[in-house]
Amino acid sequence: MIGEKLNHYSIEGRLGAGGMGEVYLARDTRLDRFVALKFLPESLQRDTSARAALLREARSASRLNHPNVVTIYAVETAGDHEFIAMEYVDGQTLDEWGRSAQGDTAKVIPMLHGIAEALRVAHQAGIVHRDLKPGNVMVAGDGTAKVLDFGIALLTEAERAETTQATFGTTQYTSPEQASGGHVDHRTDLWSLGIIAYELLAGTPPFTGSYPEAVIYSIMHDPAPSLESVRPDCPKGLAELVSRLLSKDPAHRPADAETVIATIDSLLEMTSASVSDDDSGPSVAVLPFDDLSPEHDQDYFCDGVAEEIINVLAQLPGLRVAARTSCFAFKGKKDDIRDIGTKLNVSTVLEGSVRKAGKRIRITAQLINVEDGYHIWSERYDRDLEDGFAVQDDIAAAVSERLRGELLGETAITCESRQTCDISAYEAYLRGRQLWTSRTPSDLKLAAEEFDRALSLDPNYALAHVGLADSHIMLVQAWTEFPQVALPKIRAGLARALALDPNLAEAHASQGLVHAMFEWDFPNAEAAFLRALELNPNYATAHHWYSLYLTITDRLDDALKQADRARALDPLAPAIRMAHWFALMSKSRDDQVIEECNALLEKEPKQQTAHLALSMVYEKRRDYVRALKHILHVQRVLETASDEDLELMAQAAQTGGWIGYHTAALEWLQRRAKTQPVPATYLAEALVRLGRNDEALHYLEQAAEQGDMGLAIALKDSPALDPVRDTERFKAICSRVFASVKR
Repeated sequence: MIGEKLNHYSIEGRLGAGGMGEVYLARDTRLDRFVALKFLPESLQRDTSARAALLREARSASRLNHPNVVTIYAVETAGDHEFIAMEYVDGQTLDEWGRSAQGDTAKVIPMLHGIAEALRVAHQAGIVHRDLKPGNVMVAGDGTAKVLDFGIALLTEAERAETTQATFGTTQYTSPEQASGGHVDHRTDLWSLGIIAYELLAGTPPFTGSYPEAVIYSIMHDPAPSLESVRPDCPKGLAELVSRLLSKDPAHRPADAETVIATIDSLLEMTSASVSDDDSGPSVAVLPFDDLSPEHDQDYFCDGVAEEIINVLAQLPGLRVAARTSCFAFKGKKDDIRDIGTKLNVSTVLEGSVRKAGKRIRITAQLINVEDGYHIWSERYDRDLEDGFAVQDDIAAAVSERLRGELLGETAITCESRQTCDISAYEAYLRGRQLWTSRTPSDLKLAAEEFDRALSLDPNYALAHVGLADSHIMLVQAWTEFPQVALPKIRAGLARALALDPNLAEAHASQGLVHAMFEWDFPNAEAAFLRALELNPNYATAHHWYSLYLTITDRLDDALKQADRARALDPLAPAIRMAHWFALMSKSRDDQVIEECNALLEKEPKQQTAHLALSMVYEKRRDYVRALKHILHVQRVLETASDEDLELMAQAAQTGGWIGYHTAALEWLQRRAKTQPVPATYLAEALVRLGRNDEALHYLEQAAEQGDMGLAIALKDSPALDPVRDTERFKAICSRVFASVKR
């Protein structure tokens, strides 16, 4: 057929052939582009069922519109030929790609992510591929996976009746239920994805044989070989995912492609992280305990149990303890323990429950191995309700002792004395910290009230002093308190906390943030951060804030290591994700930021930090259309503007684009600044965007006078300030702010 012209397609070469068709490269002379044309083999040209299958492929695939799925353009007839015109992928098959990428997890994991994305969109449309194999996946020149060939896809019930009951698919990638002629649903594609993953990592499929029947027998009866046995260096989370995908019982596989993608996202975060060697050792996540009391009135007691266990376990040398913020994201949920372990990057999970009956309380706790879901240890405690702290201490000590024996050899543990003896103060502190993690102005105000309540009950509660100081710091960042009003409170609270407990890691970390962001006293800031991490290496917030310090002082490799260490400890915290992206942007790794943010937004479309990071990246690239889209989303989420103001800015963006929006935004900022906090740095950025550089530099100088919390970060990397970076006034401001930095 090469050299022939069919309709407006000029056939230029043969690309390949399979059981359901031959594929040719052609030029679409109307649109002047290359396309791929798929024809039935000559032997099937007059087979009505085969022609129907070809149309079914086109009908099913044309429903899908996704970067990881080959696009179907049209179904056409020319003489005796009926064919599909589809997107031409200039690349190689996954078979070919895999020969050079074999075992390289940094390449394989993103590739699996792309294939899983294709399955997700297909399954959501009611389409099961049923013939997923490396030959049906193309890898484009930019590395994008493109899944094709939905010719044997299982569609709706009505269409299913039209198909035969024959087992489809290439033998080595056939699922057990497919091979046995049983019920087939979307999970058969997940099995095939597991085979592909195993083969890409190990270099050979997990089930082999000298002839097809032997392969089928192995698939049906032999256990899947352990990936770790042939690839000991394979990340544990990846090996566990492949093992689950290759479960012979579909019910034991991940529930859907969305679940697979979430797991792969966690693996991508882990493989991109340059975390310390501590991550290879034992690790644990302590989940919030369930309140099983008939009255359901023990919520904060349950949280207190988990909090105290986290505090005690954090003292164990060599044990990585997932941060409270990420652990508590699973409160009230019933996620699979293996998924939790993967998302939090831990090897064990502690869970439990609380049940109150009269004046007695029963607490159960169990430590679970993430890899196999088996209990390592469990215990039950019956106590008087009035003795709540003693119960918490008992559990924390018992769990620690068990972990000491199971995971840490004979490492000794010294339990610190409790910060307060007033359980009501303790519960107020827990409520305050839970509210503080959201970082919204309304929740931060409530958090401050809870910390105040805790201090009214126990004025010597050092952690509550830190919590109150942290609330005021974040209220300044959220444009809710004037820095000149908040700073005296912050300094007094941290001084009081350190007077009460000089070895309180949280107080030293917060002190470091004040030194770095308000005072630009960088030597003392670093000393405070290092002291905090010496006292508690598991304190994710200290790693987070230290990474910001390292970024603005141009120690970018160390900044990324600290940001990734924070993320390993607290992988679900939005602010910690932002620090990681900030460090990546400072190292000009913008493509990685875009990839990670988009992956997160597919799961959490309202994730503010991802929109903020993308707005910065696209503004840096002068892609103002995309930047504006993400800025508008951030504005809607923040609580700094009224609905009326937001509507005015949205209308201005619609009619005037980037300049229109920022003109309206500046007017709003100037109105707000008459009565409420507005950082001078932010006004400066708005003015530069409108070309009013002299006014902008005046505000930057004002920010330097006032100790604006966001100034150092903006001077370091704000894309909005790029037009004024070469001016003498800007350089003078930088010299002032960074005067104490050792170059």
